[in-house]
Amino acid sequence: MKTVIAANLPFRTLEHPYFHHLLNLLRPNIHIPLPSTIRWSIHEYRKEVHQKLKKALPEDTFLHLVIDCWTSPNKLAFMSTMLHYIDQNWKLCQFTVGFQYLGGEVHSASYLGNKLRHLIREFGITK
Repeated sequence: MKTVIAANLPFRTLEHPYFHHLLNLLRPNIHIPLPSTIRWSIHEYRKEVHQKLKKALPEDTFLHLVIDCWTSPNKLAFMSTMLHYIDQNWKLCQFTVGFQYLGGEVHSASYLGNKLRHLIREFGITK
């Protein structure tokens, strides 16, 4: 799986018969998960991390959000959102709270603002 990601290949590569053949030559009886299983696992892990982060966020501190948008080598646009704050012990805390595919729409300030607003509401940090 890491090879598929590192080589910037689509998850569909995991379904290709030649890829299965190669892996079986290297390690007989290997279990190759379906791309849908991998996507589901990633999504479930994201939900778990978000729930833990929501519980860990202090209620009485200022939060700083940083977004970064870019286009991958295979022409897909993404937006990453980081959250920073200083805890009660004066320790800087930072978390990636969002990594969103932006789709093919025009990436105007309004569009990006709506994506960010959705994320803020999801974390309940609207105040």
